[in-house]
Amino acid sequence: MNIDTSGELRTLELADGVYVVGEGMLIPMKDMEEAREYIKTEKPARAIKKSPNPREEFFKQVNDILKSSK
Repeated sequence: MNIDTSGELRTLELADGVYVVGEGMLIPMKDMEEAREYIKTEKPARAIKKSPNPREEFFKQVNDILKSSK
């Protein structure tokens, strides 16, 4: 079986378990809930790391979180 690990992070459910796939990785997870939580936290962290201005991106992410919690 070939799994395309390119593209954005996403979940994949196979006969042997649940995985997070993308950005060149295939990461086994305990269950779908853990996979979704991983993606939810990892996407903002990766955006900060990849940003030309990590500090600005960090505050943007915090601001977005605060807006969504209202």
